[in-house]
Amino acid sequence: MISYRHQEHMWQTPDGALHLLINHGTLRPNPGLVLFSSFDGGGTWLAEIGFARTDRNSTADGLLEGTTLSVVYGDSRGGVVFAQLSYDSTLRTWTLHRTESVFKASGLQPYNPTLAFDDAGVAWCSFALLNNANDDIHLRWIYRPTEGTWLDTGVVVGPTDNVSRERSARPVRIPGGMGLIYRVQKSTYWTTRANSAPPAFLSEPVLIEAGSARTSRNDPYASHFSVVADDGGHLHLAILDDASVVYLRYACSTGHQ
Repeated sequence: MISYRHQEHMWQTPDGALHLLINHGTLRPNPGLVLFSSFDGGGTWLAEIGFARTDRNSTADGLLEGTTLSVVYGDSRGGVVFAQLSYDSTLRTWTLHRTESVFKASGLQPYNPTLAFDDAGVAWCSFALLNNANDDIHLRWIYRPTEGTWLDTGVVVGPTDNVSRERSARPVRIPGGMGLIYRVQKSTYWTTRANSAPPAFLSEPVLIEAGSARTSRNDPYASHFSVVADDGGHLHLAILDDASVVYLRYACSTGHQ
């Protein structure tokens, strides 16, 4: 199983069933990414949906709203794919309704994509992108309007270098806009955009946590963080910093930590 902490892999539908998206490795008959469901509180699991053209290196992130599950994942052809499924609580089955190409470009390899929707229903995806020719890597910012195809904003998030692949990002919905938490090596940043802003706009990033200089803990994609929103208008961020866990809270209404 491959699990990056900044990605979401497990959900509970309104009927109480649990659903888990894992990488099944090379195991047959369902290699790559597979959605499993449990109807007895996790005692037993059934393979429900296998995602085509995924392999042991594919990772995914998903968002459940009601009985609709939206997922982005890396495929075996060097692209990022968006899929949307619906759940039938009576039949206890999932149905795959559509798949869309989010990003694919010759000579470029995307890693660990993440997904969020803003208040207007626009989908936002971020991922690390490696140039196979020179090993340069940076974070990208892609979106899809409520109707239409995925569009590249052209925004490069954070630095571009070939020093390390340690970088990951996660979009998170905030009132009236979208925020982006991202890490480059051991530093964590925060940037935002209002729904009324141009798609390519992101505010000047704020360094919110510099991280330790120690290197005893291995975090090859700087993905050891998790962010959630509560009903009171706060974001809660947990970061693994060497042997310590750092917790930060952000008030969306005031913009204060």
